[in-house]
Amino acid sequence: SAGRPRRAASFEFQPVLAARGLSRADLESFAYFFPEDHPAEARPEVRPQWPTPSGMTSAKALQVCRAALADSTVGAVCRGLLGRRLEEAVDLCMLDLQLKDDLGWEEALLPHLENECERRLLENRTHRALELAAPLGKTGEVVRALRCPNFCNSNGECTEGGCQCYPTHSFYDCSLAISQPAELTDLENGGLCDIRAFSCRSVRVFGLGFVDTPDLSCHANRLKQVNGVWVEGEKQRTKANFLSSRALDCAVPSLSNAAVNTEDFLMVDKPYARWEIQVTNDGSQHSQAKVLTIYDGVCQVCQASRSGLCKLKERTCNIDGMCFAEGVSSPSSPCLLCDPETSKFSWSVNQVNEPPAFHRPHGDLRTFAGENFVFQLAASDPEGSALLFQLEEGPKGAVLSPAGLLIWRVPSLHETEGPQTFRFTLSDECNAQSTFAVEIQVVNCGCQHGGTCVTDVSFPAGSGKHLCVCPEGRWGDLCNERADPCRSAPCEAGTCTDTGRGFSCDCPAGLQGRSPGVKVNPSTTNTGTLKNTSGVSDTAAGSGRPASGTASSVCRHVCGRNMECAAPNTCRCKTGYSGSDCHTAICQPDCANGGVCVAPGVCRCPTGFHGETCQEALCRSPCENGGSCVGPQTCSCPYGFVGPRCETMVCSRHCHNGGRCASPDECACPSGWSGPSCETALCSPVCLNGGSCARPDVCECPRGFYGVRCQSGVCSPPCKNGGVCLRSSACSCLQGYTGRRCQISVCEPPCVNGGRCVGPDVCDCPSGWRGKSCDKPSCLQKCANGGECVGAGACHCAPGWHGMLCQIPVCEQTCPPGGRCVRPNVCACRSGSLCSRRVRTAKH
Repeated sequence: SAGRPRRAASFEFQPVLAARGLSRADLESFAYFFPEDHPAEARPEVRPQWPTPSGMTSAKALQVCRAALADSTVGAVCRGLLGRRLEEAVDLCMLDLQLKDDLGWEEALLPHLENECERRLLENRTHRALELAAPLGKTGEVVRALRCPNFCNSNGECTEGGCQCYPTHSFYDCSLAISQPAELTDLENGGLCDIRAFSCRSVRVFGLGFVDTPDLSCHANRLKQVNGVWVEGEKQRTKANFLSSRALDCAVPSLSNAAVNTEDFLMVDKPYARWEIQVTNDGSQHSQAKVLTIYDGVCQVCQASRSGLCKLKERTCNIDGMCFAEGVSSPSSPCLLCDPETSKFSWSVNQVNEPPAFHRPHGDLRTFAGENFVFQLAASDPEGSALLFQLEEGPKGAVLSPAGLLIWRVPSLHETEGPQTFRFTLSDECNAQSTFAVEIQVVNCGCQHGGTCVTDVSFPAGSGKHLCVCPEGRWGDLCNERADPCRSAPCEAGTCTDTGRGFSCDCPAGLQGRSPGVKVNPSTTNTGTLKNTSGVSDTAAGSGRPASGTASSVCRHVCGRNMECAAPNTCRCKTGYSGSDCHTAICQPDCANGGVCVAPGVCRCPTGFHGETCQEALCRSPCENGGSCVGPQTCSCPYGFVGPRCETMVCSRHCHNGGRCASPDECACPSGWSGPSCETALCSPVCLNGGSCARPDVCECPRGFYGVRCQSGVCSPPCKNGGVCLRSSACSCLQGYTGRRCQISVCEPPCVNGGRCVGPDVCDCPSGWRGKSCDKPSCLQKCANGGECVGAGACHCAPGWHGMLCQIPVCEQTCPPGGRCVRPNVCACRSGSLCSRRVRTAKH
């Protein structure tokens, strides 16, 4: 009202329950403190204005807030208890509406008023206090109003637990009649959904009176355009996800189940799908409908309009019922793209395809004679196309897989030394190709004295780095050093001599064996020389002398092999031997991995192991697929396998499209692919009209056809009058039309007398003819005097008449002078003349 005092500015509004003088520390001590609600810095000052952006005026806001708060049941019965709080709540309501510009906030303060009313009611416990705070007799009414909002709207009973609604109503205050249909106010995003940006499988519906009942559901009614008019089609019941009494989510039927006429979608500006959405609470009464329009944002621009049509975007293609922007490549091949200038309904060949690029190795490629050289060549295509390597020129035995894996068993002959050139072509799916060449330098193995070169796997492939596996008796990086049996000083105080096949010890006078303090008994002959032919054993066979330590006893008889004289004429096993005949050597610790102890502390290791106790494998991980360990961490792989452990199978042909190498010459193809290299896609059913299977169940159609199986043709210009394109420039016409483009109407029976067929069984007749086939004459003016129209503008006259319209009478006798024939055989004469009387002729 005009006289109502207004506050000057928004910052003058105070909260209903103000907490004044509280510091941030005081606030943080509260049990429920949210820092984001109490920022340390000052908030920017907000000065809203009337009217709001939506056009709401202060008068309208005051009316809405008074109706929602002051005139509500709580506002009416608690007015005496609330006092000025009620007016403050109305002011805050108006401020909420001004700030939010949303009518949904009109009842936001109603729970606060209920709480405030209840608090003040409890504070005034005595009858006298109640009389002072509220009119007498209002206490019970206040309690009922708080317990049962709006007194249950007379649609339920007020109980201790609140409103107990009658079967015909629902909601917390029994305000919602279950038999009353829900009301729809709007759909999400104005009822528009772009299938490229969203799934469009559900739409949020806004309205009033939604009830979470078992029968709550949505109904989608398919709309189709027939002769320019949207008509109802299939109707489906869908699931409704209840959110609140004012919002829910409706499921939209699957687009695959919606009979979308792809031909119409391609040719005109209709949306992809159009549905009428309705909501029902009880399954019988439905709300009014709101229209949901589903469109393809790549090809179309749609707005909510009465016509329901969209605008087609320029520079787009519509292929197989899908929209593609100009320049977008085909999902099945980068060689095809959308070029609207060439064709808007089929893929066009990419005319600017660039050839593949070869990535040369970072350094020079090297190998050595006898190596099984394996190197992966790298390349890329600017358009992302699959690449094909083909070896054009190279040394004998070289193989280049389609994927660029170069395999070459380098001959051991000396003529292969020097650079070897490999020339190959690199092509993409679009047949753009380039020729490249790489050189591989063949170096000499370098291993001497029968040593064998093996690849050093600690270096990258193509480096040419190798190791030498030396024969027995040789060692060194190149096997250029012979094993020296005297290197371990086996003779100790004596002199060790390399005999070529072993060693011999020359003992100084008074000593024998290999120990420094062995004294010679005068009765014993000392040859002074101890020979060793094996290079392994520590003692000479048949010697009765101790092998080490101080010998104080001499045995009369020679002790056996691996024995020593321990006491006069007493033999025992030397240290490191055991057994009844001292032939069993002892190794501590025991030989591992199948090694055999052949001398004290000396293990003979099986192939693939080395170390003092054979504890270290030459190849830590065993060689797989029949490979053999030929050096430290070095496997020699059989044909068809590569890798440090021969774990990688290499097919002579590259397995495409996810195929895996099942054997060196066989690919195991995944579902949908076949062929030696899994390069042939399988389509079931097969592609029609010359289409080729580009990938599993995806056909690449020739020009003039489209569809999942290339079953639909593209006719340019398009078929008319509802004709269906069967193949390029071949239309199947509806009944009543013929011609190459169904542009010619057929009339049965045919039009005659110059008539032209303008529609099925519709003739356009020339002047003077009418009828279904222009077979009936028509006279522009009616034949007079009983004449009959017998042709275009031609009358057949009755006897006594003639002329074009039978308008001229005939007198068989010539009228006398001054008279004229006025009807058959009747002359009219001038007044006073002799022929004034009627002249009749005799009838014959």
